[in-house]
Amino acid sequence: MIISEARFAAAYYTQDGDARRFDDIGGMLSHHAEHQEDVTRFWVHDYETEEWIPAGEAVYVSGNELHTPMGFGVVAFSNPQRAQDFAA
Repeated sequence: MIISEARFAAAYYTQDGDARRFDDIGGMLSHHAEHQEDVTRFWVHDYETEEWIPAGEAVYVSGNELHTPMGFGVVAFSNPQRAQDFAA
């Protein structure tokens, strides 16, 4: 998968050590729901800093006005205040 914009990127690693990379958080979730692979960890990029963060530690903002590469409209933040400010 080609990552067109890092701020929307997401990934996970399977129990077998394979990496699955996505250019949209929603694309990762959709792929995993369809394939049900055993996953060791999900990762997302912080929308502002573009740093990788564990998906379980992220705060998410979604909305129809967010234009993400695959159209899911979900972005992640490592900081709850930054997520709240962005959502406002």
